[in-house]
Amino acid sequence: MSSEIAIDRTHCPSLLPPNPVLTVLDVSHRFGPGCSKCAELTGERFDTNRCAACGSVVALHEVS
Repeated sequence: MSSEIAIDRTHCPSLLPPNPVLTVLDVSHRFGPGCSKCAELTGERFDTNRCAACGSVVALHEVS
């Protein structure tokens, strides 16, 4: 009886990270009507993501 193990070397795991599926630059998204002040009135400086002028929630702003 022969016990041979077939090794498929075409699918060996790599130590390198895989190529990105999606790359984005400066993505912004808000929930609500939005206004020109949304980015100015939110963020770490104001400790909130809710716009004081229109009430929109800024989820992302210029994320890369």
